[in-house]
Amino acid sequence: MMPLMDGCELCNRIKGTMEYSHIPVILLTAAVGMETRIETLEVGADGYIEKPFPIDLLMANIASLFKNREISYNQFANSPLSHYNSVTASKVDEEFMDKLHSTVMTHMAEQDLSIESLTSMMNTSKSTLYRKVKANTGLNINEYIRLCRLKQAAEMLSSQKYKVNEVGYLVGFSSPSYFATCFQKQFNISPSAFVKKIKE
Repeated sequence: MMPLMDGCELCNRIKGTMEYSHIPVILLTAAVGMETRIETLEVGADGYIEKPFPIDLLMANIASLFKNREISYNQFANSPLSHYNSVTASKVDEEFMDKLHSTVMTHMAEQDLSIESLTSMMNTSKSTLYRKVKANTGLNINEYIRLCRLKQAAEMLSSQKYKVNEVGYLVGFSSPSYFATCFQKQFNISPSAFVKKIKE
């Protein structure tokens, strides 16, 4: 048995602490039964394995965790209309990403939106900001800002209320051509073709 606290309490502390809430946790337990399974879910554990277990089972669970996160990251990044909250792993991370998303959306039209200004507005450190964004999206800060701009552009284009040329400026790109290039690279479809697809 663990000293001082059990695995569920440790997991609960990890998932409830800003610095560590993004870290995946697999609980290895000798306790069996429905109550234990329910408790592990309630504390936000990412996996649960009963003792005794073969090491291959643990390794397979770890590999599956990372594979599933990678799938979530790719779905988030490559789908124009999927939202950022589909990849958060805990309540603490969800609240952090909600605040970050709201901040980026408020200042999206500013071409000079930077990591420095975001850390100031979020009242956090660069390292925490980087760690949280990387853990919840698989992206660095600049990639995340650009993706937010592109996703907002996709939302605006899908409403069919804006022209392609004006949308780029509205979400903070320096030129329509640069916006079109980034949109095509991110979503594998040009803005004009995306609009045409929406109309169909």
